[in-house]
Formats: sequence, C-alpha cells, structure tokens
Amino acid sequence: MPVEVSPTLLKELDLRTDRLTTLELLSEDRYGTDLCKTNKDVHATLHHFLSTSDNIVHLKTLKAMVLVEHIDIYHRGRRHAPLQCDEPTSATGVWRCRSLRTLHIEIHGHKELLSEPLHSRIVFGYISRVCPLLEELRMTVPGSCDPNTAAPSYYPTLCFGLEGGMCLLGRLRQLQRLEVRRGPSTLMPKFTRVDLDWMVPAGQSDKSKRWRQHKVKQWQKDRIKERDVGKHQSQQQEHQHQSWVASEGADISTNAALLGRLKNLGLLEDVEEMVKNMDMDSCRPFPALEGLTFEHFSFQWPEKVLDEMFPDNRTTIFGFKLGFK
Repeated sequence: MPVEVSPTLLKELDLRTDRLTTLELLSEDRYGTDLCKTNKDVHATLHHFLSTSDNIVHLKTLKAMVLVEHIDIYHRGRRHAPLQCDEPTSATGVWRCRSLRTLHIEIHGHKELLSEPLHSRIVFGYISRVCPLLEELRMTVPGSCDPNTAAPSYYPTLCFGLEGGMCLLGRLRQLQRLEVRRGPSTLMPKFTRVDLDWMVPAGQSDKSKRWRQHKVKQWQKDRIKERDVGKHQSQQQEHQHQSWVASEGADISTNAALLGRLKNLGLLEDVEEMVKNMDMDSCRPFPALEGLTFEHFSFQWPEKVLDEMFPDNRTTIFGFKLGFK
C-alpha cells in the first residue's frame, strides 16, 4: 500500500532500521511535477539521511528524486548568485552509501537550474566519487521542472558533450548497465559521436585521443576563470566541510579522503584529468559495461547504441566502419 513520504517517515527509517538494503521513493506522476511540488523538507531530509545514517552502509538500491543543489557541496552551480544565501542550499555532508550497487534517480534543479554543462559535471562527478561500486545506474530528468517559486517552470537537461563530464562515470569500474536520459532542452551544446566514443574500444584510437586533447585545450580560458572563482567559493565553504569531516560518529580519515577527491567537483579540471587517464591504454573506462541506453527502454551493447545515434559513421564492435558518407 503506498505511503506518503514525509520527513517523519525518513527519520523513523534512520532510527529503527539497522539493515536497510533497498530504499524506493517513487511517484505515480511520470512527468515529475508532483515531485517538484513535494514538501521541500522531504528532499532535504532524504539527503540528510543519506549523509548521516550509520545504517546507510548497507544500502544496495536507491530509487529517488535528487536535487542538484544538495550534491553541489561547493555551490559552484550557483555561480550567478550570491555566495551567501538567506536559506542554505544543501544539507551538511556527503552520502555515505559507498556500498551502493543500484542507483535509479531523477535529477531536479530548483535553486540551481539544471541547464548548463557545469551542472552535469556536478551530477556525474558526485556519483562517480560517492558511489564507486555501482553496477547499475539509471539517471533521468523530468519532462519539465517547477521550482515552486516565482520562477517559471523550465526544461532541465544533461549535457552529453565532453564538457558535460559524462566521462567521469568511467571511474565506475564495476558498472554493467547505464541509462542516461538527457531531457528535451536544445540549449545545451551539440554533441557528436566522438564526444561519447570513449565508452567503446573504438574510442581509444589515436584520432579520438587527439580530438579529446584538442577539445580540452579549448577550455583553458574557462579553466582560469573557474579556478579563481572556485578558490574563493571553497574558502567560503571550508568551515562547513571541516565540521562535516569531524562530525560525531564519523570516520574522519575516510571523510577527509573523500572530500579531497571531490575538490574539483563541477570543474573542467575534473574532466581534463579524466581525459588524461582515459587516454592511457591501461585505463579503459567501463570495463564491465554490457548494457547502455539513452532513448530505449531496454539495454543494448554500447557500440550498437552509438551506431543508432550516429548512423553516418557506424562501426562494428571491432571498430571497422560499416557505412559512411
């Protein structure tokens, strides 16, 4: 029988469940508008639960809505807004679910509109660092997002271009199945097969490596800007993060190490570092990936998915061209 999710219910989970393995918070509304209008305390309480519950180490499956502002620990996604806000944009802490194997989430952005490559880098980077043992990952965005404020609803989207940082998911060495639905917006930069072919063996060709290296060089001016802004924002958040690292009952060394790995969250520098690692023959992304989908309801071989998306430069699993113009 469906039960209304409330902050009280989530707090009861924290207090009473010592071996939680599956947490599913589902909505009957398939278009996301009900989720947007849900009591905002529910989303904050869920994030707090994932970040503080000692029981969360046993969590194997999570299906829920996630706000990008809750995982943007440096507030880099709000670069056009004041650093200090009247209302906190995220709860203190980072998810503790290191043993998570299955993650199904719908990404929303309310205070941070999910509309720039920067926001995609935050999402992909956070998941790849916080949930390193994932075997199945399904990520979607709603057809439209209503922040329930004076701002109008908008069409959120994830960036599939190299600058969007999907390649950061390549850190997930045990990932077998991946679904990412980017959303309907056309505001994101256009992308081509070479933006995504790092997923398959053909993407390790010298030509693909040179293209990625050229793309990274084009980011240098943006890198300088974000380095200056990021340094100031990191200083503003330093006290908050120190409090989390030393929080009661926390493993200080583990938390500090994780926070160190998240220091470039949302930055192009994070993607640049990943590109360098990918271009090493000994560091192939997604070594266990068997199923991929961006549009269909069923998983397919990654090579087949890319061939269908970009039919003009199709390849076989061995990298031989079948047809081109």
